[in-house]
Amino acid sequence: MNRGYVIYILTSSFNGYKCYLRIRYFFNLLCLYHLFIYNLVYNDTVDECKYNLKQFSTGKVIANLNFGFWTNLCVKKYNSKIWNKQRCFYGIFPNYNGKMSINIIAKKLYNIRRLRNRIFHYEKIFKYPQRTLGLYNDILEILSYLPSDNLEILKQTTTFIKTYNELTQK
Repeated sequence: MNRGYVIYILTSSFNGYKCYLRIRYFFNLLCLYHLFIYNLVYNDTVDECKYNLKQFSTGKVIANLNFGFWTNLCVKKYNSKIWNKQRCFYGIFPNYNGKMSINIIAKKLYNIRRLRNRIFHYEKIFKYPQRTLGLYNDILEILSYLPSDNLEILKQTTTFIKTYNELTQK
């Protein structure tokens, strides 16, 4: 048994045993690569908490998993293990109105991650403005599938459209 499961039981403040079963079931579905990444992040989080004298929690481990980890969970190899199960798909994307298909979402997430990486590496993202606008719209679409109000927060705080209009009108 992975020590993350035990920590999860000890630190969970809701539905103790049920949460343990859900987390254990989820990690049994992951391929070796994702388990390897999870264990690296787990160990780094433990070390970080010890160094900063902070309390450890699995929530911190989950928060430290990078965007690539989460987007790669949407690849085809997980269709039969995770995404073809209606409760899993609509549990993550409750506002998705189309036919249940993680492949469409996975492709968009992959392209969004590529855009994110270009931004973080200070590469030009407006070389092809229409493509960048399309990716921005994909971000809005993906956020609309999620259960929280992240889409509204983004719409209220973003300056993307203003910047896009300024750059494309030159």
